[in-house]
Amino acid sequence: MDSYEVPITIDNDCSKDLVTPLDSIPNQLYYIARGGTRSFAPSWSHSESDCPTHFEIAIVKDGVERALTPLEQSVIAFSTKDGAVSYATDNFALDGQTWTVSVKMKSTYSAQPDTPQYLFDITFRDSCWDALLAAAQFVSTNHTYDLWQLETLDFAAMKDLTHTGTDLGFCGGYTHQLQYVAGPVQTADMSIYSETWPVEKLYSFQGTVTNFDWIGKSTLRIKSTLGRFSDSNIRGNRGLFKSVYSEPITLTINNPCINSVVNADLLLKWNNMSVPQGLEHFQQVIKGPTDSISSLYGNGYDKCGPRVYTFLDSAGLPYSLDVFTTEVIHSNGDADRI
Repeated sequence: MDSYEVPITIDNDCSKDLVTPLDSIPNQLYYIARGGTRSFAPSWSHSESDCPTHFEIAIVKDGVERALTPLEQSVIAFSTKDGAVSYATDNFALDGQTWTVSVKMKSTYSAQPDTPQYLFDITFRDSCWDALLAAAQFVSTNHTYDLWQLETLDFAAMKDLTHTGTDLGFCGGYTHQLQYVAGPVQTADMSIYSETWPVEKLYSFQGTVTNFDWIGKSTLRIKSTLGRFSDSNIRGNRGLFKSVYSEPITLTINNPCINSVVNADLLLKWNNMSVPQGLEHFQQVIKGPTDSISSLYGNGYDKCGPRVYTFLDSAGLPYSLDVFTTEVIHSNGDADRI
């Protein structure tokens, strides 16, 4: 008996099954550790409803799809049963990264073109970059001090108006920096100022100017930065975020030596001089006088520069005598010897 092979083709139209997404997922801005869990339930239709389907997720980089890495899988949860997707993270190392995510429902036996269906970006960001800040504010806009006088520049600290309540301190605190804006000093050394702990809710910068270059009017301001610097901090720029600037103040430094009084303490007393009998030469050494400003801000001798001496007679006229000679030995920061 002869046998024959009869080809039989069973066509269930699954090769023609066309999958269509019914919605879209918008691009996402996600604030790390504050955004909670975001969930999406994509939906699709397909032309051959009886055909089997499955679900896939991928990361798109430079137009090429790839599987999720372990790190990405720790952030994004995906259901292969229905294509549901959710994500959450408190990993600040992701700050500034953008992931392009593709979610698909595929008809298993379809020959239709494979095109992205749900395609969206997740941009991870530390919310401290976007915080609304109020700048520090000086208590007074004009300050006048003497050279060598301790300065106290009071101010109210900057404020983070975004992270309040239970989020207070989320960004790590504040950093205040006193800046030289304009004035007579070419390169101002601001390290002479240090920030003090708050007293009655006010902070202050304290310091003492000792350089005569500061004499006159200078403009200062406070640069306030959200966060605190640390080499080991992975958040922000090593712990620092955005900055704001205070309104400027005017600092006037006066030269008090102009009004300093020499020998105000009357310690220098000039006694009658005479050469003891039998001597042809005699020397007397007198300790030079203090001045009032050097006494106020130093050791009595070290602030207002060298003295210039003029010897006068009882009538107030310059005194000169061939047998009388004088010499002044100036001491840097101590009493002269006359």
